[in-house]
Amino acid sequence: AILVTVAGVGLGRRLAGPIQKLHQAIQGFDPADEASLTPVVVSGNDEIATLASTINALAQRIKERTSNLRETKEQLNAYIQTAQITLLALDFDGRITLLNSSGCALIGIAPDSWASLNWLNDVVDPADQPLLRHWLNEAAASRLPPEGALEYRVRTNQRGIRFMRWHLSLL
Repeated sequence: AILVTVAGVGLGRRLAGPIQKLHQAIQGFDPADEASLTPVVVSGNDEIATLASTINALAQRIKERTSNLRETKEQLNAYIQTAQITLLALDFDGRITLLNSSGCALIGIAPDSWASLNWLNDVVDPADQPLLRHWLNEAAASRLPPEGALEYRVRTNQRGIRFMRWHLSLL
């Protein structure tokens, strides 16, 4: 009985060790942190080793796809920033979620200073704010066509007030 118990404990540890390694590796995976995607090393040719190999292959695919997404995002950002037209994205409260360098030049701000601005309150002329507020409310309620145009005045730092025509698209 003692021999069976000792053999059972030994076998249990032999199986539990690789399973614990797999568990720790999976729990530590964070696709945003490539360093967390380290290979799981389990020796042998059993099901656990095969599972570890599969997990390693998945981790490698996650690294590759994360890297591809990062490169695509950088390329897209480069295209947006070099566009010769103003590209502006707002949330439904009028906060700027994207403004390219052409848009920054239009209103006369540094390219890295737009994140704290609310387009509706800080840039749109007060007389036209109700017009844009109405459009944002309608967009939030899905009561607008997906594309259209809107004309209103914006306040700029160097050129005063400018009347602009905006081509609108819901994203």
